[in-house]
Amino acid sequence: MRIAFRQSFPFLAGLTAIVLAGVPAEKAAAGAWVQPEGGTYAGLSVGRYEAERSFSDNGKRRNFDAHYDETSRNYYQEYGLGAGFDILGGAAFKRAYQDDPLISATTSGLGDVRLGGRYQLLEGSQALSVGLLAKIPTGYDVNNQPPLGNGQTDFDASIY
Repeated sequence: MRIAFRQSFPFLAGLTAIVLAGVPAEKAAAGAWVQPEGGTYAGLSVGRYEAERSFSDNGKRRNFDAHYDETSRNYYQEYGLGAGFDILGGAAFKRAYQDDPLISATTSGLGDVRLGGRYQLLEGSQALSVGLLAKIPTGYDVNNQPPLGNGQTDFDASIY
């Protein structure tokens, strides 16, 4: 099954590039700079993670009799509310494959969703913003192995 997916990966990468070319964006995400009122930035990306080793309790690398492979297609968007405020969010569609002595399974679906906001404190060439982001564990289901998320809500406060 992994071989069939790896053979289709160039097709998926090409399809993603075509979709990316058609996504309109007025301004790229720029750290501390928020979108103008009504302005938007949207982005798509593809990520891949593969592991056949892990770390032991004392921090040393070790091989294990398993293989994990995850590919995600990520969507991110910012929208300018005006008065220095942005709302932002993102989600990933994931495919996770796990093969070990106990289980050989594939799970596909929506991963965790991220929602947040940002407020610009200073404008111009020396911009400064603060932001808050929440990760909502929509990708975790106790019945799915491997899971598409970690099952916990996370909060992130940032200074840009």
